[in-house]
Order: sequence, then C-alpha cells, then structure tokens
Amino acid sequence: MVTVFLIPGSKSHLTSISEGIPLSQVRSFLEPTEISKVEALADQRVRVWGALPTKTSTWKRMKEDDWFLFTTSGTGLYEYCGKILTTCRNPGLARRLEEVGIWPHEGRKYEYIFFLKGVKRIAIKKKTINEMAGWGSLKTPQQLMRIADPSVAEKIANLLATEVEMEKIELKEAKATLEIESHTDAQGLLVELGNLLGYETYVADPSKPYKGKTLGDIASLKIIPEFTYTDTLDITKRIDVIWFKNDYPELCFEVEHNTNVTEGLLRLYQISPLRGIKFFVIAPSHLLSKFENEISKRPFREIKDRYLFRSYSELKQLFEKARTYYELKKRFLGNA
Repeated sequence: MVTVFLIPGSKSHLTSISEGIPLSQVRSFLEPTEISKVEALADQRVRVWGALPTKTSTWKRMKEDDWFLFTTSGTGLYEYCGKILTTCRNPGLARRLEEVGIWPHEGRKYEYIFFLKGVKRIAIKKKTINEMAGWGSLKTPQQLMRIADPSVAEKIANLLATEVEMEKIELKEAKATLEIESHTDAQGLLVELGNLLGYETYVADPSKPYKGKTLGDIASLKIIPEFTYTDTLDITKRIDVIWFKNDYPELCFEVEHNTNVTEGLLRLYQISPLRGIKFFVIAPSHLLSKFENEISKRPFREIKDRYLFRSYSELKQLFEKARTYYELKKRFLGNA
C-alpha cells in the first residue's frame, strides 16, 4: 500500500533536508545499520528530520520507500519530495543538530528521527494536493501527518513519481546539450549570455580555458572601463563576470561552485556604494539556503535586498532561451 507523509518545517532550518549533512559530522550518533544505509546513497549525505513525541503514532507508521512532501510556512508550495530511508528514536542526534544550529533550539524534543533519500526540489501548489485530498484550498499541515485515504495517497504518489521522472528527463536533456561542471563553465556561460543580450562583457581571469578558447577570447572587453576611482576599480576587477552598458557595470556576477559563498558576497559588498548595479550569486541550487544564511549576517544584511541568487539550472534555461531568440532574430532580420 502506498503511503504519503506531509512534513511542515521552518525555512531557516531546511539545511538538513535541502543540502543534507556530511556523514562524518554525525557518524558517532548513528547505529551501524543507519550508517550503511547512508553510505549506500550516491552522495553519502544524511538528510534527516524529526517528529515530536506527540506525533509518535504517525512516525511509527513510516517505513522505507514511503513518500514524503515537505513544505515551509508562507510559501503556498510543497518544495521538496522524496522517500523515507529509515527511522529511529535518537535523542543524541537531535541534540547534536540543535547544538550546531541545523535544527531549531526551542526546548522541544524532535527525537523521533526519519532519514530521507531521493530528495528532489519541486514546486507543487498546496492547492493541488488539497484538491486531490478533498480539503479546503487553504489547508496546510501544522505537524507531521499521514494521508489516511489510500486512494488519495496513491494519486499523490503518482504525481510525485511523475515529477521525479520528468526531472530525470529534463536533466538528461540538459546534460546532453549544456554542462556546468566547474566554476569556469558557469563564468563562460555568463559571458556568452551577456554577449547574446547585447552587453559588453568582462571576466576577472581571462586566461581560463573554455570550449577550446579562453574566457578572454569570448569576453568583449579586454580591460575594464575606468568608470570609478582606482581603489574601487581594483576591487571590481576581481568580480567573476560583469556586464557593462556604456562603460558602466549594470550587472555583477559571482560564481560559487562549492559551499563557500562568503568571498563573492564580500567583493560585491565592497562596491555597494556604487549605485544602479545588480549583484548576483550564481551557484548550484542546493547552496540557496547557505546563501540565505550568509546574507542574514553582518555586513551583508545591510544590503541583503541587493543580492540575488540564481541557480545553475536557471542560468542554463535563460541561456537556451536567449540563444534560440538570437538565432531566430538573425534568421528573420539577417545581420541587421
């Protein structure tokens, strides 16, 4: 029988699902059977959530390969889905996750643990699930809950299976046509996109190889325009990619290929007195929560509204659309 669980949670403590936790950080709190299950996963990261003692009866119904949907308050969406890996009661792990700030430290015991696998980012409207279940359109889970009606659970599970399969197809198609496997790949794509959109493009390190050329070969600017004072210009030169209009930077991009987003944020912060410039951080989607956490700290929170996060998939999608538009425009208008 298909079983589906709905899990509500706080966006500020989403890391344990969205990114997962390196096994090395919590290995000492896990049983050998739990460790072996995590080690069998492709990335060997622990994705985990917990239930309160008041939801023990619901938690006890969980079994491996049951589906889950995860939501955060105020979004109107279910944002993650996947399957249950295993469960255990583990007060020590719950305390550890609270101590390091991954889970909320609010005096309640989330010690009824469930480990997750196959976690995928989705955007399914709560209204869609509510309609399937025959609930009011505004209903949202306040605590861990199980879909009791087997026919409803099966409908939702089929929807999730379709979402996951579509993502596999989209990833396969994207991989066949467009790859971002490194910091340089993302920089090169940004330069190409800026060129397509009619900007003058600058890259901090023009010597990096890209598609049989160098980044400097495809950037339209060989030196940065002298649009400001020397000290500020020296900082600006180190920003990964910049799009200029009329010798003034309109959009600045920092690419963060790994978990350290602070350096790029700092470079952008240092030129924040310059007005009219948009600041972008380009990174894999799983770094979104890390980005949001960093811009809530000093000094970045002073200008947090100027920072914009865009994922690799969003960059690739825009590039494909821009390339298609450019090709159609050229075909229709010629070289005009």
